[in-house]
Amino acid sequence: LKFAGNNLLFSRPLLSFDVKFKSAPHLRLLKEMLTNLFSAPEGHRKTKPFVDHIISFHILDKRIWIRHYQIVQATGGLKPTKAEKSSSSDLVEIGPRLVLSPVRIFSESFYGSTLYENPAFVHPNVVRRMLRKENSKAYERRTIRKQKTEKRKQKLRRERNEVDNIFAE
Repeated sequence: LKFAGNNLLFSRPLLSFDVKFKSAPHLRLLKEMLTNLFSAPEGHRKTKPFVDHIISFHILDKRIWIRHYQIVQATGGLKPTKAEKSSSSDLVEIGPRLVLSPVRIFSESFYGSTLYENPAFVHPNVVRRMLRKENSKAYERRTIRKQKTEKRKQKLRRERNEVDNIFAE
């Protein structure tokens, strides 16, 4: 993936949120947190007075998908007309792409009461433990199969008698 495009340093981003952010209380809280995180502080001395990039937030599969776009003015001549200025802007994805899966929201930073917990989230350690259990069950099945094979072989063995040793010499 090669992202072509660039936005100016210290320019303000325009934040675009999906309509689904208004549907649930935890999503409204996440929208407020993301707004505080990605927006430029008001009146900051290095912030430029214009917008040349957009950060979009969408919800799909209970995850937050973040995309970063640059606003590109496509002009044919040196001085664009007013109609060209209003209708000739395109969006070019400049990256990075992010996918966030909210696990838990606390009332304080990294501690406190839990405001939201994702019921569909499965911790990776639990997944690894389940895989190890499956592998250990496979080992148990294999050892039981070996024991059954040994028992069957013992039943099929015949006892040696005196005639078996006639041609041994």
